[in-house]
Amino acid sequence: MKVGELVETTRARIGIPYGTLGLIVEREHRDILENGGCYIYTVHLVGKPSTFGVRWFLGRDLRVIK
Repeated sequence: MKVGELVETTRARIGIPYGTLGLIVEREHRDILENGGCYIYTVHLVGKPSTFGVRWFLGRDLRVIK
């Protein structure tokens, strides 16, 4: 996944239902695992106010929309 791609959530969270659309605005690498780390994606969610519309996800919780 890259910055600027449209994504869909694959897991529901509090205040964010399954299938919510969003735009990836940032990607960070975190060394939180012993096997090299993972990426944290900052996503601006569609239809949410700007104060609540930016959330952080792991790659496994997102799916790219083509």
